[in-house]
Formats: sequence, structure tokens, C-alpha cells
Amino acid sequence: MRIDRDHPGERGKYDTVEVVVPDVESLRALTVAPGVRAFRVQLRTEQGTESHEFESRVAVRDVVTELGRQAVWPARLPAPGLGTEGIDVRVHNPVGLVLDGSPVPDVGDLDAGQVARLEMQGVPLAYDPTGGLTVEEHSIVVRRAALDAYGAIPRPSVSVVMATRRPDLLDHAMAQVARQRGAPDLQLVLATHGFEADPPGVTVVPMPADAVFGDVLNAGVAAAEGEVVLKMDDDDWYSPDFVADLLRARAYSGADLVGAPDDLYYLEDRDLTVRLGHPGEVYKGFVAGGTMMIGRDLLTEVGGFAPVPRHVDKALTAAVRDAGGSVYRTHGLGYVLRRTASGHTWDADLDDLVARAVQTWQGFRPGRLMEL
Repeated sequence: MRIDRDHPGERGKYDTVEVVVPDVESLRALTVAPGVRAFRVQLRTEQGTESHEFESRVAVRDVVTELGRQAVWPARLPAPGLGTEGIDVRVHNPVGLVLDGSPVPDVGDLDAGQVARLEMQGVPLAYDPTGGLTVEEHSIVVRRAALDAYGAIPRPSVSVVMATRRPDLLDHAMAQVARQRGAPDLQLVLATHGFEADPPGVTVVPMPADAVFGDVLNAGVAAAEGEVVLKMDDDDWYSPDFVADLLRARAYSGADLVGAPDDLYYLEDRDLTVRLGHPGEVYKGFVAGGTMMIGRDLLTEVGGFAPVPRHVDKALTAAVRDAGGSVYRTHGLGYVLRRTASGHTWDADLDDLVARAVQTWQGFRPGRLMEL
């Protein structure tokens, strides 16, 4: 079977799959259907053909994603004279993940110029999970600029699907969507759960109060017009670059479902902000439920949201992975979860959140990327 930019392939088990692109870098923009598995992947470019063979059938989408990533993160050291001699540029922002398994360079062995140059490239070796967020925030800003200038990031149309049973939070919820930038074609689908509303410029889907959560979300998805669906929650805070950051992560990761970690919480009853220290920029099986972005066609293919009152996020993640898809988690500094003692589809143990936190701040401390 052949896969190219016009043919994403067809789910099934194959001995050999041929992937045809102009060059290896083009793999980053190639769409591969989920569920395509093969013993051998032959990559054909204008430079020639290379074959990748495996002992068992592997997901061709994962192979394409990895080869595309390697084209972005070359396995070689930077040229001399840049102040980074001996440092592998594959050290990945923001938590010191090294892509080839070699040790993270010790910042104590580097001079100040080397550290500064690497941090400006988005590799903050001075990262300290118990310290402030300044280095990480700066690296994210720099990375955005680089991706937008050189990354050829596609900007598909996005439908935000938001279910709410709390009319008192409508203004807050709609403001989080209205403040988004870098996503020019954005639709808000508001699934009102047990009440009616008619805000201007919003697609409203009224649902009865006794409808289960998954069915409410699916009703919203049915009214979605975007190529991509993003589930957002009505009570949380989102940075103005939140949607654009997910689109960037979707492009450079090649993942089928992308999201952010549930890293920053504001415990409203205690007036306390906590950070759990969940790593970002990793392929993981879990993303926060209020941050899940997925292609609308794939969402339909895996059956949509499970018709259950709780744990719809976990069920969707499992369905994507069962279909051969991948899940990627970007940074968590553009999202703050609001938590009170009750009233959520997932009621967290607030004492447990505080006990697990790597950082705590008194009051509402969302960080500068939130622009609140």
C-alpha cells in the first residue's frame, strides 16, 4: 500500500507500506490514517529510498511521526563557535528530556554564556521544578516565535465544544474563548445542560438537565463545523495563546489527540494556587479533560464521547489509543483549573492536591503567560 499527501492509507495489517514524500521534512505535514500497521515501512523521497523493518507490525503513523521529528531534531552537535561545544541540541524543552537517552548536561559544567544561548534556543538547562516559572515562560515565548516563523504551522478551523450547567459562569466561559488569538477560524459551540441561553455569535445546543455528560458533548460535536474539535471547560482559565499552542503542538508532534497537563490549580475555597509539576512536551496517555483537541473526523471514527456521566476524557483517550492513535501533551502554563469543594464532574481531593504540589502560592497566581 502507498501513502502520500493525497492518500492517507487505509486501516489494516500489511507486510510493506510505501510512504512517498518530496523530502523527510515533509513527513511532519503528512496525514496517515490510524490503524495502518506493517512489518516494513519504505520511505521514498527525491533523495532516494530507505527501508525500516520491524520484528512485529508497528503503527505506520508512529514511524512517520518519529522520522519527521528526527528531521527537526538532527542527531548532531552544533557547529563550533556558538558557545555550545559538546552540548547535544536534542535536549528538549522544558524539562530536560533527551531524545536519544544520553544524560542531560549538568548546568554546573557550563559557563553563563552557554546556558544563556541554550535558553534562548528554548533549552532552559537551568530549569528547577522548585523555583520560579520565568525560564519556562521565556522559552515558550521564544519557541512560539520560532515555530510561527519557520514551522509552517497549519491553522485549521477549530470548534470549541463546551458543556455547561451553570448559567452564572457563561460570561467567564465565553470570555476565555473570545480572548483567543492565533486561531483565525474559531467557533464556539455551547451545549447548555438544563437551561437555555442565546448569546450572540455562539452556536447554542440546549440539552435536558437529565442528559448524561457524554451525550451533551456529542450533541455539541454534532453542531461543530470546524476541522478540529477542542473540548474546553466552563470554569477554568485559558491563556490567549491556548488554542494556538495546541495547534502548534498538533503540528510538530503529529499526534492524533493533543492537550495540556493539569498542572496549575487555583483552589478557590483556600485562595491558593498550586503546581503539581507534571511534565509537558511528552507523548503521554493522559491530558487534562478541559484541553482535549482532536480531528473531528477521527472523533467520529472512534465513536465520539462515551455516553456516560463521568470519565468521558479517559474513555476518549483510550479509544484513540485503541484505534492506533497517539496522544501528546504540550506545556501546562496556559491553563489553570478552578477547584472548589464540589460541583465538578471530577471532584478532586483538595488536601491531596496540596500534598502533591511542587509549588504553592497564596492567592491567584496564574503566571504571566495567562495574561490575567
